[in-house]
Amino acid sequence: MTSRVTLKQLRFFAALARTRHFRKAAESEGVTQPSLSAQIANLEHELGFRLVERGSGRPTLTAPGREILLRAHRVLDEVQGLQDLADSLRSGKSGVLNVGVSSTVGPYLMPSVVRDLHRTYPDMGLFIREGVPHALEAELLGG
Repeated sequence: MTSRVTLKQLRFFAALARTRHFRKAAESEGVTQPSLSAQIANLEHELGFRLVERGSGRPTLTAPGREILLRAHRVLDEVQGLQDLADSLRSGKSGVLNVGVSSTVGPYLMPSVVRDLHRTYPDMGLFIREGVPHALEAELLGG
């Protein structure tokens, strides 16, 4: 059986757990309360148990709901991390920068360059190849 749990359902469930109020959770997610309620009900159906006790007063998480919430937070955090990484790669602020430097000037210039690069682009990897200029040029042209 293929699960049809969606990120939207997990987001809505996390919002409900955070606000402990269907209307406030819906507002925080920019949807109507019936839409949020339906997504929570669909999530419960897919998982096969109740996540939320709906009674008079505020909704409360069931024991399985509390466990699912912990995992939902991890999943949502990982997805956010993936989106942040994609944004960083797209903007050129992440990835690996390959640099060729001459052995005569490299030791003098590179320490400050590396320090500034890591300060400005902390997610950027750096590969430094030291060599004579004509050999570095040949490597660059050779791919």
